[in-house]
Amino acid sequence: MSKLYRIYEFCDSHGISHSTFYREVNSGRLKVIKCGRRTLIDEREINLWWNKRYKIKRYKPRRYSFRQCVRKHINIFTVMNWLCRPFTNKK
Repeated sequence: MSKLYRIYEFCDSHGISHSTFYREVNSGRLKVIKCGRRTLIDEREINLWWNKRYKIKRYKPRRYSFRQCVRKHINIFTVMNWLCRPFTNKK
């Protein structure tokens, strides 16, 4: 049987606020168990939530067209560096 955590234990151990906790619960990303007035979180649900929330993604820098840069007020010299730089496929 897996361990059940109370809200304050979960928030303290994962470094999130109570409002963030309730936002995650209301959005359906984190499932809780009600036992009378207590709200408990199953350890398996915590692991699933953690893996979904902090899924590691490869960073790929975004390249803008000239028109997008003008709209977003990006420095033109930065754009020229992006456009002149060769693409590299490092893994």
